[in-house]
Amino acid sequence: MFAVKGFNGVSINDIAEAVGGSKANIFHHFPNKQALYLAAIGSACEAFRRGVRQAKRTRAMAAANACARSRGGTSTGCSRIRIPLG
Repeated sequence: MFAVKGFNGVSINDIAEAVGGSKANIFHHFPNKQALYLAAIGSACEAFRRGVRQAKRTRAMAAANACARSRGGTSTGCSRIRIPLG
């Protein structure tokens, strides 16, 4: 919701309605809207970081597999390959 409407465009009532809860329940977990917003941003950033880490692992595995295939199925010597992960 924040991504679509922005911080000022979303009320606690909007959030409570969207999740099928109540304002009281939200305020039980977060002292104010800013704390909820920061938790949401933090969660989104962590999910993004996990995705980046997974993409790096996938890319490194693909390179290692390609190296092994090019060496007739053995990975001997492939550990020296450096994959730019940036």
